[in-house]
Amino acid sequence: MGVTLASKLDGIAKDLRREVSKAVKDGANVVVEAARDKAPIEDGDLRDSIQVERADAAKYRVYADANSGDGEWVNYYAQWVEFGSVHNPTPRPFLIPALEESKEEIVGMVEDVLGDL
Repeated sequence: MGVTLASKLDGIAKDLRREVSKAVKDGANVVVEAARDKAPIEDGDLRDSIQVERADAAKYRVYADANSGDGEWVNYYAQWVEFGSVHNPTPRPFLIPALEESKEEIVGMVEDVLGDL
């Protein structure tokens, strides 16, 4: 009588990148929803512009690219709102707080995926 031991490492390695990448993308979408909830309510263009962009296979970027109000899309408008500027001296952060409040949920999502492998 004999016992055979087999490693699951090959299967885990195969699924790891795909599953963790999916969890990270899902986590980025959690940040998007939280940031939209935190964006200044009177600024629907800013709120609606918050989205996820794939940076590479396992990285996602959450960003806002809002209309300045005169029909032009400007990358820096969201920075003015988040951090303040000469034109907007009072910062109204929405992206960084959204990430901070979502951090534990995102870590939990990745941990769940790792536990399932």
